[in-house]
Amino acid sequence: MAVQMIATHEAAIECLRPAIVADGSYNGMEVYLKHAERLLSIYTRQTAVLEKHRSREARRKERAVRESQDEGRQDTATEALISEPPEGDRPTDPGRRQTGLSAPSPSPVRDRRIVAGR
Repeated sequence: MAVQMIATHEAAIECLRPAIVADGSYNGMEVYLKHAERLLSIYTRQTAVLEKHRSREARRKERAVRESQDEGRQDTATEALISEPPEGDRPTDPGRRQTGLSAPSPSPVRDRRIVAGR
């Protein structure tokens, strides 16, 4: 597409050069201007198509980035759910004041049996 646009622009400029020359006839100048106008019209349409293509590509890339970010968030959330123990099994911070129910402490009787059984 870029090569076509360059060629079209170059041809339009080449048509405008003889039209500008002062010693050319009016009919010759009119023909050159007519050709340059057509070529520049084609160039304008090519530019519009290129812009449309670029914006479509940009939207596609943005969508892909958004989807990968969403997948990353979902993966992170899933990993967090898998790696975190349930509420009752979480270890407590010793410096933090405990509220509510806590896990029962080991029975002293059970500890004596373990020690006595050795």
